[in-house]
Amino acid sequence: MFNLEPQSKRIAVAAGVFSLLLSGCGSTPQQSAAPVEPVRNTVQVVQENKDTPPQIIAKAQAAWQSTGDNTVRNDYLLDAVELFLEQGDQLSAQQVLSELANEVLNPAHSARFRLLAVKSQPIISNASVTQLIEWLNQQDAIPSALRSEYAELLHNLYSRQGDPIEAVNQLLLTARSEEEKAKASWNLISQLPESQLNAVSNSYPALAPYIALRQLAVQHAYNPVALAQAVNQFTTVYRSHPIVQHFPEEVTQAMAITPPQIDEIAVLLPLSGRLEGTGNTVKEGVLAAYYSQYQAEQSDENMPFLRFIDTNEKSAEQIIAQLGNASFIIGPLLKENVEALSEALPPSVSMLALNRLDADELQSLSASAENAPVLSTHQRINYFSLAPEDEAIQLANYMFSKGVRAPVLVHGQSALYRRMEQAFNSRWQFLVEQHGLAKANITTVSFSDSASLREGITRALDVEQSKERINQIDHMVNENVYNMPRSRHDIDAIVAFTSPQDTELLNPIIEASLTPYEGKVTNLYATSRSMEFTSAKNQWRDLQNVHFIDMPWVMPEHNWQTLQQSADTIWPERTTLQSRLFAFGVDAYTLLPSLGVLNTLPYTELQGLTGKLSINSYGEVERTLPHAVILRETIQPITD
Repeated sequence: MFNLEPQSKRIAVAAGVFSLLLSGCGSTPQQSAAPVEPVRNTVQVVQENKDTPPQIIAKAQAAWQSTGDNTVRNDYLLDAVELFLEQGDQLSAQQVLSELANEVLNPAHSARFRLLAVKSQPIISNASVTQLIEWLNQQDAIPSALRSEYAELLHNLYSRQGDPIEAVNQLLLTARSEEEKAKASWNLISQLPESQLNAVSNSYPALAPYIALRQLAVQHAYNPVALAQAVNQFTTVYRSHPIVQHFPEEVTQAMAITPPQIDEIAVLLPLSGRLEGTGNTVKEGVLAAYYSQYQAEQSDENMPFLRFIDTNEKSAEQIIAQLGNASFIIGPLLKENVEALSEALPPSVSMLALNRLDADELQSLSASAENAPVLSTHQRINYFSLAPEDEAIQLANYMFSKGVRAPVLVHGQSALYRRMEQAFNSRWQFLVEQHGLAKANITTVSFSDSASLREGITRALDVEQSKERINQIDHMVNENVYNMPRSRHDIDAIVAFTSPQDTELLNPIIEASLTPYEGKVTNLYATSRSMEFTSAKNQWRDLQNVHFIDMPWVMPEHNWQTLQQSADTIWPERTTLQSRLFAFGVDAYTLLPSLGVLNTLPYTELQGLTGKLSINSYGEVERTLPHAVILRETIQPITD
């Protein structure tokens, strides 16, 4: 029938079956109309006969010559492929598969052929994961004996493709333990955005119980009695489900959370020196939240005592000496003070730092935190920061989700904007790799003044090169050429990490550089660092169609109008930066009683003035900012 060639000669055959796979179903073995046959346990056959793959192939050839029965022959050949793969000999396996590629296979053999053909492709091969998934899913009839293997293979492929929902959905169909399946499913559902939950529940019924548990945990997160009742009802309804047999530990912990007794709070801020203005603005936000609580409760019975400590030019030891009886700390603001206090803080004190550590220091501290005492059920130290890198990452996620693939990134020369540019680039590269794209198609423009900004934009959009080409043609033909410079067609967005003043200059430059008659709108995206809200009549005139993210507090029609009126009355001349710092102080105070829940249930959120607030596994407060666009000189929220 065929011979097993030496390895050098088998490479071409392996490449042949490889190309058969990628060419689609037109080159796959044809299926006969025969019913699905039971699949023999090939491993047991091999073990009983002690045959090597060449011996099994010889049996296949003998059976074919003596009986002409291709069913028996194909059984043997597929057994040989499976044994080759068990031995790690992919090339020999692919050679045998190439012999079967043009055969008419019954449904059972066809299913097994597809399974083994995909298994024979090494992970480092050039095979398209998407094509392999589609090829496996084209198999209509899968014998029950192969369903678990199919699911295992699809689980691995979907994981490589970066599709965690499909990966876990396939994992549930494998032969793995119920505990592993339950933990993987819960881990997935715990990380999904809330906006996706209902759609996932409808499309993947097997994941619906996990989603239902997460939703009831969020609904009753701040009422442990109601949470316990809801969990009891859930476990009754799903008493035989793996999620009940392997119940998530954090939900059990959440039922035991009691509101913390906060008698005294130490607020650590620079209230003198270089950062006096910043520290006092945050202090005003803390006080505003404190008095709002007092007005809501109409009693000082449960109100904590606030102790403000000036951290200017003080060591960690000096600050700790002034804590008094405070068991909760808000602050400090400076990173060096956060680093010092994170290591020296008494075990009886919890801290919501108003900055965060570098990644390496944070991981090191988190690794050693297991030996530190824990108050209630939340960790002792959390980190709340207005880091500009976080906004750059959120903007990258948003733009990529909207289909942007070739942005122009414009940034100023200051350290702040370079950090944002680096964070955006890193996240963009990750998203590109996760989705299997060829490269991160980003054009970067760095500028130092208005002249270099204009020159950088025109060059990035290819406008300057277009003008040069027109001039060259003009000289060649020795007569006037009537044409208009054209901009690049592949650019689909521009993102700006620039000051508010430079953003106002940037948008008109972009509009002037884009070819007007192409009818194409290229959006400009920005973060809060590029926006300044003033009372000037025409402040939005030069920012038409600018998409941006910012705190809810500075957006129009937010939910804190009474507080806004009071703040405007007391501080009528406050800048946008000061307003953001004020909101930072309000949220810092408001977060304290919720830290236990937010640390225990990482998918819970608190709607704050500075954004939707949640806490990650490192104890960092993560902010999700709303999106808006400037149209007709007004700010219009974007809800999708």
